[in-house]
Amino acid sequence: MVAAAGPAAVPVAERGATAIADRVLKRIAAQAAREPLPPGRATAATAWAGTRRGRVRIALNVRLPYPIDIEAMCAALHDHVRERTAELTGLPVAKVTVRVDRLSAGRAPFPFEEGS
Repeated sequence: MVAAAGPAAVPVAERGATAIADRVLKRIAAQAAREPLPPGRATAATAWAGTRRGRVRIALNVRLPYPIDIEAMCAALHDHVRERTAELTGLPVAKVTVRVDRLSAGRAPFPFEEGS
């Protein structure tokens, strides 16, 4: 049984918008930055995120385990954070900047950190 849309249904063009706070975007980006690493390989990162004209901009500062293919890992982080943030928020991601702050030999002994 399918319910018919009655006169109470609001047309899509007249519905409100959902605003996503920058701190939420930052947390989503920081979480997404953890996902591309192989299991057991820790990373630490700080994230900044903001919106301008309905588009998201993200900056990540990361600490990565060494040895690792840094160029490939940064490309994977860039692509994954961009796609995952867009998927979870429904907002287009205009720019993702990834900066490697530090490399750690072996397994990184520090937990993932969220920036302020």
